[in-house]
This record gives sequence, structure tokens and C-alpha cells, in this order.
Amino acid sequence: MQIKSLYKPLVSGETGAAEIFTKTCPTRLRGILLVMKLTTVLLFAVMLQATAKSNAQTVTYAAESVSLEKVFVVIKQQTGYVFFYREEDIRGLPAVSVSFRNTPLGVALQETLKGQPLQYNIQGNTIFITAADIGRRKAVVPKEIISEDLAIEISGVVRDKGGAPLEGVSVTVKGTQMGTTTNADGRFQLSVSSVNNLELVFSFVGYATQTVKAGSRTVFDIVLEEAVADLNDIVVVGYGTQRRGNITGAVSSVSAKDLEDVPVATLGQRLQGKLAGVRIMQTSGRPGEGLKFQIRGAVSLTAGADPLYVIDGMPISGDINFLNADEIESISVLKDPASASLYGSRSANGVVLITTKTGKNEKVQLNFNAYYGIDKVPENRTLKMMNATQYAQFQKEIAETNGRPVDPVFENPAQYGEGTNWFKTLTRAGAIQSYNLSLSGGTQKFRTSATVGYYDQEGVIINTGFKRISLRINNQYRPTENLTIGFNIAPTQTISNNYNTDGGPYGTDNIVSSALITTPLANPYNADGTFALTASDPATFGNPNWLRVAYDKVYKDRNFKLLSN
Repeated sequence: MQIKSLYKPLVSGETGAAEIFTKTCPTRLRGILLVMKLTTVLLFAVMLQATAKSNAQTVTYAAESVSLEKVFVVIKQQTGYVFFYREEDIRGLPAVSVSFRNTPLGVALQETLKGQPLQYNIQGNTIFITAADIGRRKAVVPKEIISEDLAIEISGVVRDKGGAPLEGVSVTVKGTQMGTTTNADGRFQLSVSSVNNLELVFSFVGYATQTVKAGSRTVFDIVLEEAVADLNDIVVVGYGTQRRGNITGAVSSVSAKDLEDVPVATLGQRLQGKLAGVRIMQTSGRPGEGLKFQIRGAVSLTAGADPLYVIDGMPISGDINFLNADEIESISVLKDPASASLYGSRSANGVVLITTKTGKNEKVQLNFNAYYGIDKVPENRTLKMMNATQYAQFQKEIAETNGRPVDPVFENPAQYGEGTNWFKTLTRAGAIQSYNLSLSGGTQKFRTSATVGYYDQEGVIINTGFKRISLRINNQYRPTENLTIGFNIAPTQTISNNYNTDGGPYGTDNIVSSALITTPLANPYNADGTFALTASDPATFGNPNWLRVAYDKVYKDRNFKLLSN
């Protein structure tokens, strides 16, 4: 009887099948069916909501003979939908005339694309505009070169080394604006007037650009090679060397080629702007003075932020001013905390790994480079100070304003003229010269490299300068395949003649600041041509003659360093 009652409503239509099923099934199955009902209702509601959202967006815009791009921009501004399309799909299409007033988005798109070889598809907040026939993309030919002579069809396919087709490869005729792109199957088609002297250029992101001469061919089968640039370069890291493509840590590196032909004294100056994430700051303009390296910023208020320097595997203390940049083969900067696994807490501020030049298994090479130049303070960086006439007039007006008698020295300001410009008196055009001679060579078992250098810089301040004489000899002997013996020695002599040019005029012995507040009425020379002892007037303290100080008060520093391992 139950079977009859189960099928009877299906025929008579008096009761739904779901109702009969629930009457004849256990309670657990009825619960499952209820969940299925709710799920179906929710899915249907979501679909209605998505449809309603696109239909709820309306467009109001009217224009005649406007480009499709203009209509797309207006729709984007009013609805927030983003358009995604290929430029070549809409290039050259005729202008459109539209008139929308609170028109639903879908209707507006249909009216816009009416009569165009395009179709649209809405996914989320993105409107995809594609060619009506995406399987066969024809070449884009500028109007100025369209002619009946374009009668030869050339076609082909572009693949990678594994044989997979490449979509979106740019195919252009060299020397013209004719071009197209490959479709999803990697195929392309072009119309040309002749294949004589025709060259096709194939380019794609991540692949090496390839130029192919057509000859007499009209069908092409192209294989593009991956462009692996700089991934096979050897980079020095804490535990040895790695290929650049295998490095996962934060490492920046430069080679000797990046440091060539830069007319500066120190290695730090040559590195400025060449290491990403590394700040190299010049804290003083004195010749030969070092620069501060900051790899992770100012990490401490009391301790220094200088990194650890490692030269050919040897950690050193202090700075690297004494190094001759022509001795350097490569520099790597370890910026992440992983360097602490090798160098410990000393690497808290980062590590700068410096590798010097070694001999190679080749014939003996002799290299010499030199340069000479002049350094001076640019005119637009010169401080504008009062001349003697202006200064005397200033002192005279002070006395008159305060009701005091004017000192006879300041009674006639015009008699002094320009007076003494202390900044120009203390500065000069200094000469810079550098000479480097290197010798390298070797065999399979023995390699050697030697570099000798001389650097001489005259500072822009009188009687300042920096000299460096350096020598480096790197030897490597490999008697067996598993044994290498090396000996490196690098003596360096530096001589600097500098006095303080930093800080204020009082309490710092800063000769520049002190000279700038000296009266321009004073002459640095006596009548017989010798240096005057003081430079003062009735309105100032008894300042010394700073030109005499520059010559008599000498700060000469000789420093000798020897690195060897």
C-alpha cells in the first residue's frame, strides 16, 4: 500500500514528490533534504543578487563620434567597473555615437559595441572586452600604409624550448609599425607586400628578443629562449660563493666594472648610489675622510651603526678609507640577520664582504690607468658676506641708532672698498691625481696579481690634502686538486693634512666658520708681505689671522696599515 501511495501523487499531481519522500523516509533523511532545500535557495538568491548588481548600475552619457576608449572611461567613472582589453583589438575601430539616460550597464555595453567586432564579459567588477573571433587575430596595420599591395600572407607559430605555445608574443616587421600578437595557440598572421628583405622581430617578457629574416618563407616556426640575465653571476656570501639566481637572502653586490673610472678618493664614495638598501653618507668634506655606512638604519642611540668589514675573509676594525678601489674585484653586502650565523653579534649592523683581485689562468696582463683633475668650490655654493664698505656702514649705523659716537674707523665706509673676502682667501682650486699599475696572470697551478697605486688630492682649503700609497700582492698556489695555498699582503701608507672644518666658530677650532666672522677690514698681510698676526677692528674681538693659522697650525696624520693573510 505504501508503494501505491508513493507513486500515485506522481501521476495525479495532488502531492509533491519531496513531500511523499519525507513521509516514507526516516527522520535523518528528512533533515538532509531540508539542508539541500536551504542550500538551493541561498544559491539562487546569490545569483539573483549578482545579476541585480550589474543591472542596478546605470549610465548617463550622450556623445557623437567618440572613441570606444572615451566611452569606457565614462562608464568606469560612473559605475566603478574596470575595463580590461587588448589595445590592438580596438585600435582602428570606427567612432561611436551613444545616448544613455539611466541606462542599465548591460544595455549600455550592448549599444556601445553594436556593429563592432567585439564582445564583452562581466566578471566581478571587471569588464573584459575581447575580439569576437579571438582564434584569429589579424595584424594591426596603420592606415597610412594600407594598400592593395598587401597581398602576401605570412603566418606561423611561436613556442618555448619545451614546445608549449606562447600567447601574447609581439610580432613586428622591423623598421615599420606593422605588427600583431600570437593567440592562445601561439599562432600569428600578417599581411605584407613582399618578403624580400623582410625581418620579423619576436619579443616577449622573460624571453630573449629574436629577429628572423624571412627570405622566401611565408610560414615560420619560432622557438624563443628564456632570457636569464645576471642569474649566473657569482656573488660572494658569508660561507663562500653562490650563483645569483640561488640567493634567497638580502644581498646586494657590485663588481669591479661598476667601480671603474670614478675620480674620487675613497671606496665609499665610489659605492654611493650603487647598493640598494645601503645608505652611504659623507659626514665631512675634508680630503680622505671616510663615509658612514648604514645598512639597517640607525639601530642604536649610543653604539655605532657601522657594519662589519671583511676583506678576503678577514674581519677588520675601523673604516675602509685606506683601501684602493682599483684593488677591488667585488663587494657584497649582507643585509639580513642570517649573517649572524657566521659572524655573530659583530654583524648586527650588517656585513660588507670585500674581495680583492686575484690572478687568472691566462696570459700576463699589464694595466695602467691615471687621471688628473681640479676641484674647487662652485661659485653658487660660496657664502655671500658683507664687503668692507658694507661692514663699516653697518657698524656706523649701529652707533648712530644707539646714540653713541661713531668710531673714526667707521666714519668713511667708502674708503675701504671690497676689503678682505676671508672665504676666498682660505679656499683654492686643488689638484687631484691618481695613478694605478696592475699586473696579473697565472697558470693552472700558480696565479698572482699585484696592484700599486698613488693618489694625491689637494683640498679646497689652503694647506689641506690627502695622499695614499698602496701596494697589494695576491698569490695563489694549487699543487693538487684538493689543496690551495694562498698568500696576500697589502701595505698602505696614508698622509692627511687637515684641520677642523666642521662645527661652529667658537670652541671647535673650525677655521672656516671662524674666518667668516672675521672683519673684512683686516688685511691678512703686513706691508712687507709677511703674514699679519691678528685680524680685528674696534668692533670685534682680537681674532687671529686665519690665513696664517692655516699655514702655521699643521694637523698632519701619518697612518700605516698592513693587511696580510
